[in-house]
Amino acid sequence: MATIRLAVRNLTRRPAGTTLTILGMAVAFSFTVANQPLLLLADEPTGNLDSRSTEDIATLLKRTNAEYKTAILLVTHDPGIGKIANKVSRMIDGRIGIEERSA
Repeated sequence: MATIRLAVRNLTRRPAGTTLTILGMAVAFSFTVANQPLLLLADEPTGNLDSRSTEDIATLLKRTNAEYKTAILLVTHDPGIGKIANKVSRMIDGRIGIEERSA
């Protein structure tokens, strides 16, 4: 079984309402990666989070990919979180284009 390291820092300084969201996501994420899945599906994982929490989740996803070799299919409207990806596909006018890059 994988060792899961979650860092939840400075929760008292977060905007009201985000603490439980972050803790809930951390617990759900830890249960998900405990079995070391080959593929992790993430639909708007940072949709309701402040920028600092978004950065924390992005770091966690990137580390999961690197340490456990888990492929992550992430759907988001946030172009900033796409910066952590090795490959980005964008849908524009109903068409999918692929932009490859190394992260």
